[in-house]
Amino acid sequence: MLLVAVAIIAVLVAVFTLQNTQAVTVTLVAWRIAEVPLAAVALFAFALGAAVVGVPLWIARWRLRSRLRARETPPAGPPGGR
Repeated sequence: MLLVAVAIIAVLVAVFTLQNTQAVTVTLVAWRIAEVPLAAVALFAFALGAAVVGVPLWIARWRLRSRLRARETPPAGPPGGR
């Protein structure tokens, strides 16, 4: 199911990129970048947003897995096996 969702998103991204090839000027505070394809700007914004959301979620998931693994390991017995 996940592969189907990824394939659909990939097709939508390809269609979006092919339809938005006109050049735009990007201005951010004092920076100005001229003649950038609109699709590149939108895809960069999407990737940046995914990273801003995805990295903290990945870290939280990693911590949760670490906690679950710590609970699953049995406590160490006394030395000598008693």
